[in-house]
Formats: sequence, C-alpha cells, structure tokens
Amino acid sequence: MKEIKGEMLMIWGKQDPHVPAEGRAIIYSAMSESGITFTWHEFNGQHAFMRDEGHRYQGSVILA
Repeated sequence: MKEIKGEMLMIWGKQDPHVPAEGRAIIYSAMSESGITFTWHEFNGQHAFMRDEGHRYQGSVILA
C-alpha cells in the first residue's frame, strides 16, 4: 500500500462473491492503517453492477 499516493474511491457491491464482506473488511482496515485517504461506498449490488454494457448492470442500485 506504500505505492498509493493519491486519494482512492472504493465502490463495492455487497452481493459480490469475488470480494465478500470479510475481504472488504480486511481491505478497509489495511487502507485505514496505512493512512490512505479514501472514500468507501457499498451498494446492494453484485459484481460489476456499475458496468452498463454488461448483463449484471443494475442502474436502479446506483440511483437508490
């Protein structure tokens, strides 16, 4: 994490099986402990819910 110099925007889908809640908690803790400036958002969506060209796109989640 030492390589990160800028501010990070982290956007997660709560239903994403690739990075479950336990994994997100580890990442959050590591970023906090490293002193990284970041904004963290979790939405009730699955993996790739923001990719509007994909079959998993959930625009309603983003607008909620």
